[in-house]
Order: sequence, then structure tokens, then C-alpha cells
Amino acid sequence: MLLEASPAHIALDAVRSRLESIPGVESLHDLHVWTLTSGMIAMSAHAIVRECGDHQGVLDRAYDVLQEMGIHHSTVQLECQDMAQRERHLHP
Repeated sequence: MLLEASPAHIALDAVRSRLESIPGVESLHDLHVWTLTSGMIAMSAHAIVRECGDHQGVLDRAYDVLQEMGIHHSTVQLECQDMAQRERHLHP
């Protein structure tokens, strides 16, 4: 059985703030941080980065920031527009 829980020592607001402070990141949504097993912290997030040329640099910096925060298993989806907003336009 897999038990996932939010790690008590990782402040979600701090993760959000650090990722949103990366140059090129306009906003962040669908941010989730959890513990998979003892000592293994996972994170997923969607970041709005409008300039396609910035995507690799933003991704590199995001992984550096997350490593510094002790998050070693992460998935960062880079978007040119908020996909939830796009869904609302496609399916009103």
C-alpha cells in the first residue's frame, strides 16, 4: 500500500514563491508536494512561461531550486498559457 502525505518541513508557500521568482515564470498552478516514502519528497507543478525560448532555462533553474529545497523527485510542466483557462474556453 502506498501512503502519500504532505511533508511537514516543506512549506508549500515557500516552494511556490521560489518557483515564481524564477525569471520567465509568469505564474504557477496545480502545485502539489508530498512524501512518497521516508525521505523521498515529490513535487508536481504547472508553470506559465510565455517565451518558448525561456523554457529550458526555466526548467533548469526550477530543478536547481527544488534540489536546494530537498525535493529530488519532481515534474514541472511548462505551459505558454494556463491550460485550465484554455479548457474553460473550449468547454464553456
